[in-house]
Amino acid sequence: MSEERKALFQLSMKIREMVEKNKSNSEDQWGKCREIVCGAMEQYPNAAEPHNLYGILLEEAGNHTGAMKHFRAAAALDPTYLPARKNLERFGSFERDEKIYYTEEDCIERKEKGFALKKLMFPVFVKKVSSL
Repeated sequence: MSEERKALFQLSMKIREMVEKNKSNSEDQWGKCREIVCGAMEQYPNAAEPHNLYGILLEEAGNHTGAMKHFRAAAALDPTYLPARKNLERFGSFERDEKIYYTEEDCIERKEKGFALKKLMFPVFVKKVSSL
């Protein structure tokens, strides 16, 4: 895994933790999250992860239209990035599941004999990853 991928994964985990801890909807905490994610957009302009995370923040703040724009931007930057596609599916559906997709790991369903990708709304071609 490249240094950029590691940094983006750590960013996703940090934002997940901050969002989950901010159940009181502290505007100060949302501001910190937005600042971190916007900084990542500047640092990694071609990465899908910051746009997916910003979409999550906007959805949590009640800005559904803005969230969908960022999920679509993430999917356009990297069509193989599953969290953005899953969040588009989740937030664009009348029947929402409770799961929010921060990382690729969130898109994997564990089974007894290995891993299987959850059913996606759109077909996706995924490279075989030896680390699984």
